[in-house]
Amino acid sequence: EAARDADGLAGALPVAEAWGVIALAWDGALRPLLDASGFQPYFARVADPDGDGRVQPEHMAAIGAAVASAVSVGFVAAVLAPFVSRVAQAYREAEAHTDRLPAVAAWRAIGTPQGPTPPAVVGAVLGGSDRAGLAWLRRYSGYWIATAHARLVEPRIAEIAASVLSESLSLDDAAERMADTLRDVQRRGVTYWRLVADSAVARAQAFGRASALERAGVDGGYVSIVDDDRTSAVSRFMAGRLVALSTIRAVRDRLLAETEPEGWKRASPWWREADVEPGGALRRLVESAPVDERGVHTVPPEAGLIPWHPYDRDVLIVRPPTD
Repeated sequence: EAARDADGLAGALPVAEAWGVIALAWDGALRPLLDASGFQPYFARVADPDGDGRVQPEHMAAIGAAVASAVSVGFVAAVLAPFVSRVAQAYREAEAHTDRLPAVAAWRAIGTPQGPTPPAVVGAVLGGSDRAGLAWLRRYSGYWIATAHARLVEPRIAEIAASVLSESLSLDDAAERMADTLRDVQRRGVTYWRLVADSAVARAQAFGRASALERAGVDGGYVSIVDDDRTSAVSRFMAGRLVALSTIRAVRDRLLAETEPEGWKRASPWWREADVEPGGALRRLVESAPVDERGVHTVPPEAGLIPWHPYDRDVLIVRPPTD
């Protein structure tokens, strides 16, 4: 029953909804620039201020900066608040769902050395770790959204600027080349936004589950995976491994303490499929870790938070409680 509940949780949380928020805003940010009737005159005003029909080399940097700014500033303003709202929803749903799992209830019935753990009133009062986790998720999501133009737009604008000058394109041809490039950027953005949404929602789920397990006094769980054509080799390698609550807490607290993206990546990296092949970094980490009474390897903190691959929907099945 717990496994079925966990699989249902992985499919029900708003990954697609969060991705849709970004994709729609991205489309809205680029669409005015892709309309030739609006974009070409705009391009002409910036790239050809003299009105002689020739692209001025010294103005190509200005058009690149203007396009990047138009995309990034308007886009981030439109998307950040509703996207983070979806991520916070994922956090709370994961927390509430974990609280309702039968195994969690069994842990509460047994209680801790200080006595039985009372049922949690989910969503009534957010504790300190909840508030810190939601604030971190906003920073985490905002960084990847706000830097989209640097990753997706600016390199392509630089390529166009170089080709416009080297090929001596006319103003109309240069404008059409840039519009074509932005259309390609728009298509490529779909994959990027799906990754951003999956990543942010996965982190939210992990934080929410950790909060619920802490309240219940649960000491860990085994990894259960959703195994279908989206599932990575990383997920299949980690299936059945034991994750201690102390590990989840340690990784979460380190993420909350880090202020820069490079620190987030080090604290909880996304692993590649090569990392679980023989000799791979994640395989070495896990297979050198201690085992529990069933002979199952305990996932070390260095592996980061579950899930370990951005497209996976791994969850924890709470360990059977003992007297």
